[in-house]
Amino acid sequence: MSVQPAADDPYAVLGVERSASAAEIRRAFRRLALRLHPDRAGAESTEAFQRLARAYASLSTPGARSAHDAATRAPAAPRATTGGPGQPKVAVIARLAAPLRTLVERGVARQRADGVVELLLTADEARDGGHAALGVRMRLPCPTCGGCAARDRVWCVRCEFEGHVEDDVTALLAIPADARDGVTFTVRFDDAGEAAPLRVCLRRA
Repeated sequence: MSVQPAADDPYAVLGVERSASAAEIRRAFRRLALRLHPDRAGAESTEAFQRLARAYASLSTPGARSAHDAATRAPAAPRATTGGPGQPKVAVIARLAAPLRTLVERGVARQRADGVVELLLTADEARDGGHAALGVRMRLPCPTCGGCAARDRVWCVRCEFEGHVEDDVTALLAIPADARDGVTFTVRFDDAGEAAPLRVCLRRA
């Protein structure tokens, strides 16, 4: 199992525990961003600020955080069960790990008129359960400036003055063993409810 080096571990970069709340993560980012932003600390802090922004982007929404935590625990395998002593086990189903638009193109998922995504499970997937890793296009804080960019204040090379970018966020959906046909889950991406939730209905293929 590969373990992410502490220098690149977003929790270590932000100086928070893995159990930190979303509010604690936001506070830690804002405190460090004010100290490390190149406009205040000088050009030599650019690399440290970008590392901080990447760390925050990895943990700033529940979907991104769940995907990061699962990815740092899971070895690459078609169906990998991971987790050491005291850690939850996560089984990622490779067939169900891709951006939603890709899954729709492959016939693995379909988008209903009411916005609900139907995820088509094989008999084995429905029986055994596991996790689907669904990539969803979302508006996110810019990973380069950490959302600090704003007109007449801070310019960012990536988002210019927007402070946000469009990018894929991975939602890790737990599929229970012996999942009922038609059961629907709601995946929320932030505590404030600013991002629309994703509704996923499980169907037998």
